[in-house]
Amino acid sequence: MSHKNRDKGRMPPFVPLYRLTMKQPAWRALSHGARSTYMLLMSNYNTRMQNYVYLSVRKGAEELGSNMKSVARWLHELEFYGFIVKLTEGYLGVEGKAIAPHWRLTEVPYAAAMPTRDFEKWDGVSFDPKKQNPVPVVGTPRTSGGYIRKGRKLTKKAPDCTGGGYIENDPACTTEGYVTTSTTTKPSPTPTKLPWSTPQVWDITADLSPEELRSLRLSAAGHLRAVA
Repeated sequence: MSHKNRDKGRMPPFVPLYRLTMKQPAWRALSHGARSTYMLLMSNYNTRMQNYVYLSVRKGAEELGSNMKSVARWLHELEFYGFIVKLTEGYLGVEGKAIAPHWRLTEVPYAAAMPTRDFEKWDGVSFDPKKQNPVPVVGTPRTSGGYIRKGRKLTKKAPDCTGGGYIENDPACTTEGYVTTSTTTKPSPTPTKLPWSTPQVWDITADLSPEELRSLRLSAAGHLRAVA
């Protein structure tokens, strides 16, 4: 039998959606975005290889005509209800190319293992994006005013005294246009020298006791005899 005749009557590749799954309370609790995201994940599944699936938030936003933040929320929703299980986290590849997280579909076999159908064990608690607190897709959390988090009070910014003419003159700046935040004064180029005088014998022996003075005299006498 020719290859053409074998393929006669066969359906082209399609994405299955089982009626048993559609009747589950967890499926009915899904948002429309999560259902569309699930269909994209199912389109990456190979029934022969029984492989994992992946979908980057950027690709999902392009396919669904949405934004990356919404796709990330829908993936968390599918994971919450038990339709997908994360196998590996997303990471940056060796060549600098981002690798999307890998997911296991609980509805179909994976690596010769039977499907777990975790969504059938849903406890009835609805998905709440605020409680899940998903990691932001791009960047870090920011305040409404910009890129700096609200926290400790910011100190006054030091004046720009470059003298380039971009900022109005600040009283803290010098006439040359350069200033330091240090408050120490500049040392004198020629420091004042203290007067020096040769100490006298009575200046040295004034604080000595009689015993120490007698010992000093004997030592001095012995030194003079040795020199003579």
